[in-house]
Amino acid sequence: MFPKSKVTEIYCMADDFCKEFTLQQEKYMIEDKKTKHRNKPNHMSDTEIMVILILFHSGGFAVSNITTRNMSANI
Repeated sequence: MFPKSKVTEIYCMADDFCKEFTLQQEKYMIEDKKTKHRNKPNHMSDTEIMVILILFHSGGFAVSNITTRNMSANI
């Protein structure tokens, strides 16, 4: 099990990565004007999803509790 400080550190690193990745991705993406895109906001950010996956794959962390708490908070 990770202490909260370690989870916060992982979150900060994942957030920095997602911000940089988005900037680099926008530089090289080709815009498709034929296809309409729906810009609905996600309930969870890319960073939150990434941290849950990291914690799940590292083991020793109850990911189901995180997702259940987050879903019930959004209802």
